[in-house]
Amino acid sequence: MYKSNEIFSIFTKTYFLYMKKKITTNSKVIMISAFFFIILLNNYFTIEENITRKNFKRSVDQINTFVLNFPELTDSKINSRKKRKIITNPMSKWPLPIYYHYKSPINSMAIKSVITIIERETCIKFRKRKSSFFFYLVFVINIQENVQVL
Repeated sequence: MYKSNEIFSIFTKTYFLYMKKKITTNSKVIMISAFFFIILLNNYFTIEENITRKNFKRSVDQINTFVLNFPELTDSKINSRKKRKIITNPMSKWPLPIYYHYKSPINSMAIKSVITIIERETCIKFRKRKSSFFFYLVFVINIQENVQVL
């Protein structure tokens, strides 16, 4: 079983290997993985809980499936950068900065850590939501009974 700090450590080591050019990958995939890391971290366990290797494997598969289902993240023809555009469809754009909100007992430090990485590596900026905005991200813990493990 993995503890939350162990999984965060695995993600952090992978990220630093990528930054030191010891491993290469599509940076957009790293950023999407960072978002899904937060979701994984908060959907499957809290700080006190553990995660089984089987659940962790399933979550990694979900990240990979997400990338496969959105070819604009990895397709070089779609992603030929022009004026720093990743996705050229105007309907895909969020107004910047992207406001976010999280509900307790979510791990706020994990969210802030990944947001810092994304802001440092991209032109995307985030702000914590202070009042009612139309567009914003909400990070929640999905607590379900009878969760089936694949």
